[in-house]
Amino acid sequence: MALLTTLTFAIPAVLALLAYVNQPPPPLTDDVLAMKRTGSYFNFHSAEFDEDYQVFYRDLRGDGAAGKNVFLMHGFPVSSYDWNEVLPGLQEEFDRLVVPEQLGYGLSDKPPGHSYTIAEQADIVESLLKSLRLEDAHFLCHDTGLTVCLELLARFNQRAADDKLSSGIVIRSFAFNNGGMFSAVTTPILIQRMAALPVLGTIIGALLPTSVAVRNLESTYGPRTKPSPALRKSLVSLMFHKGGQYALPRVLHYIHERLVFEDRWIGAMQTTSIPVHYIYSPADPVNLEATFQHFKSAVPKATTDRLPEHIGHFGMVEDPESFLKFYKRFLTSVTN
Repeated sequence: MALLTTLTFAIPAVLALLAYVNQPPPPLTDDVLAMKRTGSYFNFHSAEFDEDYQVFYRDLRGDGAAGKNVFLMHGFPVSSYDWNEVLPGLQEEFDRLVVPEQLGYGLSDKPPGHSYTIAEQADIVESLLKSLRLEDAHFLCHDTGLTVCLELLARFNQRAADDKLSSGIVIRSFAFNNGGMFSAVTTPILIQRMAALPVLGTIIGALLPTSVAVRNLESTYGPRTKPSPALRKSLVSLMFHKGGQYALPRVLHYIHERLVFEDRWIGAMQTTSIPVHYIYSPADPVNLEATFQHFKSAVPKATTDRLPEHIGHFGMVEDPESFLKFYKRFLTSVTN
């Protein structure tokens, strides 16, 4: 009798859980579909898995001087959609804008069992830029995009030292908005720390409600610049597209890699001969004031700008006007 009673409650609960886990993801919004129509897919072959993956990117044209290019790399947890607010202003400045999405993010493939690494993300970028015949570019990055670009900067520095610049992308300048760099002062939000754990992360990924994803994403925005309802829908649709919630714990492996490769990546900024610039967002709960001060101490030759005090983690989304003003001023200083 006890077994029958247990089964009476357990079976519906299991069925309800299965139905929840297998519910369809939020549909891509009209804004996201419009972005998709402006881009293409690049086929990347993973040597580790012997699999081909599709990586989304946009190769846009602007009104800037011929041959003046910019490469933009987004961060966790969304996609290149994060750059949309500043793209028109950047198109005034540049001739060509290459805006990809990392494997595991946005409209790119999100293999759930894949071992995501920063080195592989950098390999994908190098393969993409080679296929596009982009020989040089200014780099502008954010969050985990900064981590990927730091690996690319380290490789660039090594090619420069070996007098082999022509064998890869030439980086003209290196600028970024907030991103974790220093393990001692970076504070990932709770869901990042939990989802990065092997077993717990898998459970969180499978059961993550869209409402929880939205609340955690909103917590990284400034107090007066929370995303609009329309923006929230677009961001969540991109996060859950192609089963992104299942790839989440493996994508977060970058948190561990930052610990392992911190000296290499910080050293890349300290030793490079190209201009480095940090546009800091002060109301970011992940990259606190200590991050900004630590950076200025660790990389004293770099230049910096500070967005208004109420701007959170996504500076280019929350205050695109100030972001563009600071970035264009930096470009003027390095191109004159």
